[in-house]
Amino acid sequence: MKRQAVAPVPLRSATRQDCVACGQRCCRSISFEVDTPASPEDFDHLRWMLAHHNVFVYIEHGEWYVEVAVDCAMLEDDGSCRIYETRPAICREHGVEMEPAVLCEGLQDVIATYERYFTGIDELEAFIPGYLEGLKKKKGAARRTLDAVRRAVRPSSHTKRK
Repeated sequence: MKRQAVAPVPLRSATRQDCVACGQRCCRSISFEVDTPASPEDFDHLRWMLAHHNVFVYIEHGEWYVEVAVDCAMLEDDGSCRIYETRPAICREHGVEMEPAVLCEGLQDVIATYERYFTGIDELEAFIPGYLEGLKKKKGAARRTLDAVRRAVRPSSHTKRK
């Protein structure tokens, strides 16, 4: 059965009231994407980051991120933004869907949507062996597929050459 395309839900910018109501999760941490780890050395860098206070690692939609829990310097005690009218584009573009669901991280349990969320070295270390084993299996399957394709397109020894 063919799936029907669903029209995207239009977004609107979060209002000042939205930002105060949500707990300002996006104003209380920064996240940045990191290369997907593929070796023990790559994981060592993540282990080092997790050794610091208020640093977390998570996987979302197959991509790896580091989160640093740190309040924005423009955040007022009441949760409002000191520079709301001139805030950076990344803040303005952080939107809420029209109805009924929300994208705002503070209005949902965003951590529950992550594939994995590591709060310390021990959690990451417990994850690493199985993850690396899975990578080996994927590489082995890809190698076998490539070998099969090469055999299929390789001229046989019985074919006359000109």
